[in-house]
Amino acid sequence: MVQSLKCGVAGAGVFGGHHARKYAQIAGATLAAVYDPSLERAKALAEPLGATGYDELDSFLAAIDVATIAAPALAQARRAIGSRAVVLTGTLTAGGRTYGGLRFVWSNGE
Repeated sequence: MVQSLKCGVAGAGVFGGHHARKYAQIAGATLAAVYDPSLERAKALAEPLGATGYDELDSFLAAIDVATIAAPALAQARRAIGSRAVVLTGTLTAGGRTYGGLRFVWSNGE
């Protein structure tokens, strides 16, 4: 049985909505979570697509395999520097499948 890649979107604005809908349409991927500082916004985007909304970053990260950061560039930089995340841009290949056209972020916790 092929396991679905659990995807998340950080940011429930216009760009976050675009990426969330794309994840919901990709074969082999599941939109699992949406993070936003406003829980109301996170849930409003996540729930119609079958995902869970979060306003707590650690819980959001625990629920996913990969994420798109769909937030203003300054907010992305502050978060990445603060968590020392590894940011991958471009195409991700997982389990023999290629997921192109989306940005993925992986935090190694170091």
